[in-house]
Amino acid sequence: MATDKADLPLQRHRVFASRPDRAFIDAVRAHVATTGQPETFVDLHLGPIRKDEPFHKLAQIEIPRLRRPAGDMAPCPMCQPNKFLDGWLVHFFEFRAAAIIGHCCAAAATKAEADREWAERQARDREESYLLEALPRLPDWLNTTSLARAACEEAQRFFRALRSEGALFHQALRQVRAHGGRLFVAEVMQNALPGGPSGITTRGSTVQTRDVDFGQLDGLTIGLADYNPLRALLQIRAALEPHVQPDDEALITHISAHGPEHRQTTYRTLRKAARDFASIIANLQDLRHFFSAANIDRLGRWAAHPDSPVGFTVRMTIDDHKRPTSIIFQTKQRFFHHKFAAPMWMPVTHLALEEPAAEPDP
Repeated sequence: MATDKADLPLQRHRVFASRPDRAFIDAVRAHVATTGQPETFVDLHLGPIRKDEPFHKLAQIEIPRLRRPAGDMAPCPMCQPNKFLDGWLVHFFEFRAAAIIGHCCAAAATKAEADREWAERQARDREESYLLEALPRLPDWLNTTSLARAACEEAQRFFRALRSEGALFHQALRQVRAHGGRLFVAEVMQNALPGGPSGITTRGSTVQTRDVDFGQLDGLTIGLADYNPLRALLQIRAALEPHVQPDDEALITHISAHGPEHRQTTYRTLRKAARDFASIIANLQDLRHFFSAANIDRLGRWAAHPDSPVGFTVRMTIDDHKRPTSIIFQTKQRFFHHKFAAPMWMPVTHLALEEPAAEPDP
């Protein structure tokens, strides 16, 4: 139920037939921060105003108590004589007035509707601001994805070869990944001396063992069940290309002319593309860490231990720049040899889809 103007005392306040602009909101916030007295800002309505008067939220307000003349709280125009320090600057759109009210002053249904409208407006502003900056960057984003393509293709070529031609070795690496990447062996203790260190005896066995820890395996991306960076890259490109616009006018139309659902979908698509590309680059880098000399040595010592659960050898060849040129996994019955092409090691850490600064999604 709207407040009857005849019920209100005569007072000076500004009439707002439409939503107050940013300049007014900033002026109110500055006045409150400086004086601590919202009741002295002449454009605001001081009440009384009914609790069920519908309103839209404009800005959150914190009243500095130390700036209040008597160190007290500010009066609320909606629930006089109650007072408050934290509240909202609001626009009573039917009553055409602005006021600052406490957080819990409005009727429950009125407050719920205002909260809903505020959340929708905040989401719209967040999405529109992001898209206005991000959409013009899409040609650069697509160019960046092109720069990563060769490295993705070569990483995928290696992974597919390992998974098919070197399936035995890939399965062993999957097991290592499943156990957190730790390389250890339950070594059987031979001829343990009386009074010496004892190992662990399993139930139903007299054999004593001890754990030999070879350290953490780097590059656990190699142990994924499926790794397809090229497919992921092409999916990003396919998601971005429909949103490239030829000019500013088309860009604004793309944001605003197709309704909130289209805007929200575009916003989510671009944010996901940036995250997914970052993941592609991170996984490429992680895969490369597998091929460090120290990591291959660590893996080789673990795999060649007499009590290792896998039992294979691994060795790697490198060029003059200490970049791997090939890797070999071998048992008495199985052999896997892969030669790397140059794009496997091309720099990618500098590649990113540079997003606009954005508020975190709620």
